[in-house]
Amino acid sequence: WVIKDFKSVQHRIESPEFESGGCRWCVVVHPNVDNCISMYLLVSGCEDLPPGWKIHAKYWLSIESPYGRRAINSVARCFDSEGPAWGLSNWLHRSQLDDGVLDPHGDLKIDARVEVLHKSDPMFTWVIKDFKSVLDRRIIKSPEFESVAADGV
Repeated sequence: WVIKDFKSVQHRIESPEFESGGCRWCVVVHPNVDNCISMYLLVSGCEDLPPGWKIHAKYWLSIESPYGRRAINSVARCFDSEGPAWGLSNWLHRSQLDDGVLDPHGDLKIDARVEVLHKSDPMFTWVIKDFKSVLDRRIIKSPEFESVAADGV
């Protein structure tokens, strides 16, 4: 992902969505928080995932330039509704942008790699209306539902 003329970017910016391990992701960059650059990996569309979702993944984020590479090397993290993004705040001080971080045109190139280690299965919820009226039955049959494959989150 290339952010053109990075020094002119003033507000949070998200990469185009990409897929890895059957999940949708994007990179979020905050270009100026306390004069630093923050970068995170976010589960894209996380607000639409079913309750209880979890994705265990290992990720690598790096800035690529003609002069070298600066990387966030990650251990495995659990992405869920409480923590749908992981990364580093204050990752790089803005004064370092002129030290070979940007390419000669002032663009910032970010590389993101994700390895999904495990995903939780979406939950099936069955609401029984007027539960008291069915208490005398021995068996109550749920509606049919489909199980989503392991990569269907």
